[in-house]
Amino acid sequence: MPLMTLICLFLSFGSVLRIVFFVLVLLIYSHNGLCNQVAVSSAPLKYDPSGSNGWYPYYIDGPTPTGIAVEVVQNILKKAKIQGQPTNLPPKRTQFALKNGLIDFDLVNPDWLPDEEDKSYVVFSKPIFAIKEHVVYLPDQTPADNFLTENQGFKPIMGVVRGYYYHDNHLFISFEFNSEKEVIEALKKRRVPFGISGDLPALYWANKLNVDIVLGPVHSDGFLHMRLRKEHQHLLPNINNAIDQLKRDGELQRIINKYTTDL
Repeated sequence: MPLMTLICLFLSFGSVLRIVFFVLVLLIYSHNGLCNQVAVSSAPLKYDPSGSNGWYPYYIDGPTPTGIAVEVVQNILKKAKIQGQPTNLPPKRTQFALKNGLIDFDLVNPDWLPDEEDKSYVVFSKPIFAIKEHVVYLPDQTPADNFLTENQGFKPIMGVVRGYYYHDNHLFISFEFNSEKEVIEALKKRRVPFGISGDLPALYWANKLNVDIVLGPVHSDGFLHMRLRKEHQHLLPNINNAIDQLKRDGELQRIINKYTTDL
C-alpha cells in the first residue's frame, strides 16, 4: 500500500482506531519481513567444499569432513542465514555438476581458471582467504629460469591433480594423479620431475611421506571465492556481508590458525 494512502487513512481515524490501525500495519510488515527471511533460507544450496581427498588442510575427509574450507563455508552460510547441503565430488565431476545445476556453488580461485573458461553462468563472492600454489620438486631438480614460459625450450612433464584447473596447461605435459598426496608420492618415487600443489598441502604431505621437497616458482597466488550459479546472485549481498563479518570478528583467522599452526 502506498505511503500517502496509509497516512491519510491513519489521520482519518479516532485515537483508538489509530492505535489498532498502527498495530495491524506493524503486524503486516513484520509478517512480510519474516516471509522474506524464510525465503532466503528455506531452499538449501547444494555445494562441494572439497578439492581432492588430499587437499589438506582445506578439506580433511572422514565421516564428518573438516578443514579450513569446510568450516569457513559453514560459518558463511550460517551468518548469511542460508541453508546448505554439502556433498563430496571428484574435481572434474564438481565442474560438471556446477555447470549443469546439480550443485549451486563451489570454491575456486579465479586465477586458476583458463582464459577460455566459460564464466557467463556464475558470479563470484568477495575474496575469502588467500591461497597459493607452487611448482614443487626434489632439491636436485631445480628448473631453468624460463621455466613455464612461452620461451621455454620444451614442455616439462608436470604432476597435476586430475580435474583441477590449470591456467597455463598448454605449457606442460600433464601427468595426472588423484590428489596432492599422490603428486608428492610421485616426486618421491621420481615418477615425475615436477608437480603443482598448494603450498600447505605440499608441506603437509611431504612431512607425512618423509620426503624433502622445494616449493619452487609460484604458479598462482590469489584468493578463494565462492563461485555461485547466477540464478542465486540475489544471495550475494548476504554472502558478502557474512564474509566481511567473519573477517571483522576474527573468526576466519581463528579457523585458519586451527588447521595451520602445526604446518
